[in-house]
Amino acid sequence: MTMVASVTRLVATVAVVGACLSVGQDWVVGATWAAAEVPDTRGAAGEMQATVVRVVDGDTVTLQMPGRRRLTVRLASIDAPEQGRDGLPAQPHAGQARSALERLVQGKDVTVRCYEYDHHGRAICDLKLDAGETVNRWLVREGHAWVNREKRGRFVRDPRLYELEAAARRERRGIWADDAPKAPWQWRYDCWHERRCN
Repeated sequence: MTMVASVTRLVATVAVVGACLSVGQDWVVGATWAAAEVPDTRGAAGEMQATVVRVVDGDTVTLQMPGRRRLTVRLASIDAPEQGRDGLPAQPHAGQARSALERLVQGKDVTVRCYEYDHHGRAICDLKLDAGETVNRWLVREGHAWVNREKRGRFVRDPRLYELEAAARRERRGIWADDAPKAPWQWRYDCWHERRCN
């Protein structure tokens, strides 16, 4: 793709996203954004209001956006213990992480700040409750999720999470009560791909 075509595509994408935000619409579900096309929504202008209608697992929720559309959101920068799937067992603490997230956000209004979409079509976002702290930070601080260090931390948007995780580890909260908890990205490989789930 030429530089002119890339810039044209970026401008068109930003215009569409901006138009959606300006009329109160949500993100286009299922879109796949190339790195250069991801709009910067970190400012207040990029924040949206939504209601949590379903907690899928310890780091994924479904939001009711303004209007009638729903959006599946994977919480940015973190990775919670994996739920069981396809007859394979759940990772230790998966149920506790999901329950903690459910108690915190189910049925509540949140402020949403999104960065991109993942390969599953989920929006990658921070969620914030009225108290001001992101749900992402709360989960790490309470020991219900890791900072997502997969691919050398490429997915970390909030560097403050590292110190929150270190404190949770020192205080042996949640997942850190175990002597050697296995990170979800390692669990997915060992259990789901290699069938070594112990």
